[in-house]
Amino acid sequence: DLEYVNPDALLRGSLVHQAAHIMDTQALDFDAFIARFDLDEQLHGYARAWERCKRETKMQILDSEQMRYHKMLLFAGQRDKRVYWQGHHYIIDIKTVATPGAAGPKWAAEQTAAYALLEPAPDKMHPDRRASIILYPNGAWKPELHQEYSDEGHFLAYLRTVRRLKFHHGKIKERTNHVTND
Repeated sequence: DLEYVNPDALLRGSLVHQAAHIMDTQALDFDAFIARFDLDEQLHGYARAWERCKRETKMQILDSEQMRYHKMLLFAGQRDKRVYWQGHHYIIDIKTVATPGAAGPKWAAEQTAAYALLEPAPDKMHPDRRASIILYPNGAWKPELHQEYSDEGHFLAYLRTVRRLKFHHGKIKERTNHVTND
């Protein structure tokens, strides 16, 4: 539900996510990316920040921009990155923040908890940590680790509340049996 989202921030984030995804999946550094793709000059700092983050942390990108769906909880999400970093598997969410040094959005912890719920059954590659990587227009970046176990419960409460509100306002129909055998 995008009713309360700043459209400029949404566009900025979307374009930087696309740039990061292409840089990661095609193994391009910033200069090679700019030589092949047109990115608004105002967004160069964010893309450079992502490149710098990867170089400084030596994180290994395992996958990028993966869409997932939860059959029982009936929600979907597109996880930004799954990475191997500091000896752990992380779910990473990239956030673009216009003010250098400012914190990422407070709801990012619940967002990464939602992505963790979308992961298949645990195995040795299952993410055991969550974080946001905050990118700034000046090329700086910082990690924000999400370590609260309550984040998952908060997300599930939000999900249930939104569903009930939409049902009561006639925007969705209640499903009585959402468990399938497939």
